[in-house]
Amino acid sequence: MSNININTIAKHARVSTTTVSNYINGTEKIPISPETRRRISSVMRELDYRPHPGGSLIRRSRQERKRIGFIFGENCMLPVPEIFHVQLIQDLIRELSYAFLRHGFDLEVLNVADENSRSDWNNAFLDIDFVLNYGQFNNLMYDTLSRRNIPVVEIFSLDRFRIVGDADPAPAAELHTIFWRNDRQIAGIFDRFYQEGARNFLYISSWNVKSNRPDFYGYDAECKMAGFLAALQAHSDARGSVLTPPRPENSDMGYEFKLARDLLSERIEELMNVDAIIAHNDIVAYGAASVLQEHPELKKRAIKLSGEGDFSFLRHWYPAITTSSVDLQQLSAKLIELVENIINKKCFKAQKIEIPIVIR
Repeated sequence: MSNININTIAKHARVSTTTVSNYINGTEKIPISPETRRRISSVMRELDYRPHPGGSLIRRSRQERKRIGFIFGENCMLPVPEIFHVQLIQDLIRELSYAFLRHGFDLEVLNVADENSRSDWNNAFLDIDFVLNYGQFNNLMYDTLSRRNIPVVEIFSLDRFRIVGDADPAPAAELHTIFWRNDRQIAGIFDRFYQEGARNFLYISSWNVKSNRPDFYGYDAECKMAGFLAALQAHSDARGSVLTPPRPENSDMGYEFKLARDLLSERIEELMNVDAIIAHNDIVAYGAASVLQEHPELKKRAIKLSGEGDFSFLRHWYPAITTSSVDLQQLSAKLIELVENIINKKCFKAQKIEIPIVIR
């Protein structure tokens, strides 16, 4: 395959080398017709051609280890250190890094300075063999991946494809996806508390919901809230309500602790009738726990409390917090298997794999 270049692609696709180059790099002045784009893309896939402009000399001199790029699609311009502030992402990347290393792959967390810059995306994917995207897609990112014939797997807590901006909806059917269902996650916690005798429920959502951010809101947060409401409706003798914090000054997750405290501190009397509090995540649950600790009358009620994110120390908190998370070990194993099958051409049809939730 080393002798395949853009001249080979141009010949098979019956176009000029300039057209192929423009397609790969997104530099065309006049839009390339959809039919021509499909023809070039088809030939690149058929011949397994993946360009690495400027990186060929580096690749010849380094050990041939596959490089896997990880993109936090929910905010692809976030500085890499800040990505690790999201506990689930921190745990996921740690688990995947060890797993990929054992299989001879290097995992690299990627970001861009400007998500609307073609050159930024081209540079981000330079010398990358495979991409894992967490959450939604930026349309230019997805287009760049397609043009460079870089395989991609979507990872997220929803079972549907989401892309920001104008884009061809066709990729959704072709995309490999590993996902879990946060609505089922919340419903599972609800059922556990119900079986333990809870009948009066309170759900504390994230601030990052559609009512606070109609222009850009957390699908994950909406999904969890929908799971709670569906569980409530399925239990005719249960009662419950939803509390949603106001939008904070910025999107720092640290605000979720304070917002949960503020919400509940104003509702001490209401809490005297609550059997269980289900929180959007462990940070919100931690904030709720701090309020329950401060009021002896609430301590006596032994209110059940849950979060999400698997902050292990919270299982030993008082009140104890029931935490849950996607099964990261199974996710990692399935992802390794899927990546290896795609790289080794053993997986041609798009895979959609659901990973179970673990409640602890």
